[in-house]
Amino acid sequence: MDCDRVCVLLRHGNKYRVTGVTGVDVIDRRGNQSACLEKLALAASVTGRPLHYPATESLPPQIDAPLNEYMDQSLVQSGVLIPLLSREKATHDELSRDKPTKRTSQAQPIAMISFERFRGEPLDQITPAMVTVCEEAVLALSNAKLHHQIFLRPLWQMLGRWLSPVRRHRTMTVAAIATSIVIASMVIQTDYKVTATGTIEPLVVRNMFAPSDGVVTRLLVNDGDMVSEGDVLVELENAELQRQSEEIAGEIHTVMEKLGAINASLVSGGSSRGTSTDESEMSIERRHLETQLDSLRAQQRVIRQEKERQTLRSPITGQVIGWRLNQRLDKRPVSRGHRLFAVADVDGPKTLRLQVPDRETAALLQHADANDQPLRVDFILATKPDQVWQAEVAEIASSTSVDSEGLNMLDVRADVKPDQPIAAKTGADVTAGIYCGRRSVLSTWFGDIARFYHQHIRFHLTR
Repeated sequence: MDCDRVCVLLRHGNKYRVTGVTGVDVIDRRGNQSACLEKLALAASVTGRPLHYPATESLPPQIDAPLNEYMDQSLVQSGVLIPLLSREKATHDELSRDKPTKRTSQAQPIAMISFERFRGEPLDQITPAMVTVCEEAVLALSNAKLHHQIFLRPLWQMLGRWLSPVRRHRTMTVAAIATSIVIASMVIQTDYKVTATGTIEPLVVRNMFAPSDGVVTRLLVNDGDMVSEGDVLVELENAELQRQSEEIAGEIHTVMEKLGAINASLVSGGSSRGTSTDESEMSIERRHLETQLDSLRAQQRVIRQEKERQTLRSPITGQVIGWRLNQRLDKRPVSRGHRLFAVADVDGPKTLRLQVPDRETAALLQHADANDQPLRVDFILATKPDQVWQAEVAEIASSTSVDSEGLNMLDVRADVKPDQPIAAKTGADVTAGIYCGRRSVLSTWFGDIARFYHQHIRFHLTR
């Protein structure tokens, strides 16, 4: 072709990118030469005719400026930049003539190709070899562009490879096996279970709350202690009750002293010089003091009852369930209604406190309403995942609640069957599967995909 370098620039949108340079394996598109050549190609493509450089005639400033910049960066002595038009074939005259071609929708530059010399005679003519290269490049690039625009081209290529004579038998065998598996998964029924997570706890648990504001004066139990029904667990002291008790005791003492003095006066007045008027007044005062004394004693009984309530006793026989009771409670103030700890019957029946995700509640509630028998539950312990235990659903909440992660959950309580001795810590994590009837294998395996389609795709397309 009688040139030193050939560069090919493909059109991408409204720009041209350097995609091929003779003698260069890796093109640095961020380099100055590539950037200047792309600017020159974009400006020269507007004319629709070959651009010889250096120019022998005056050029518009939109072309002259990027041309001078490119020649300064590339050190090219001479060259020609030819637009490749998007048509089946460009003729020799159209490629070599200096007049601009008619710009139509069928004659758009899909690429630019430059032929350059660094030494020797100036490249002032387009040789037949260059025309041949351009003609073949137009056909090759047009076909490549059409091939690249085919819809789902990778899929059709993959299908073509699969259905080729070499692989056709294998493809048909695999398709038959896959179809059989899909049909079988739609026909074969299997157990459908809703997955839930939660904890295992004793069925009988009694929480111990502070009856009033006060200070823990005596803590008689620790974490994990076994207690019997009626054992003293905690003694509280309420400063206000103590003050009221002392005040009432003092008032009772004062009233009794006054009442004793009046009785003594009445006894001595009946045999000495007392008048009937004085005796009548003292009798009235005595009745008033007796009434006041009865009221004070009633208040004293109420305060004694309140003080007795400051002593907490175990309501059942069981184990103390708490955490660091000595550090949290001993000699520390507590508020009324504050949960101190719990007493649980660890040797008695167990129950599961489960949470079912909101997306699984429909199947659970539907199966529960359609069956009179309790739903079966299979569960495993996090501490012993190799063994499966059974339970039965005893209670389903009427509404969902929000857990610590902000997800809607439905609370479910399931009682463990009594014939299963389970040695597990109170509050141990469990993973449970609640039996909700039978469904096809396909629905059981791919239910989440179907749910996602209906919730996030179909709903938004049909509304």
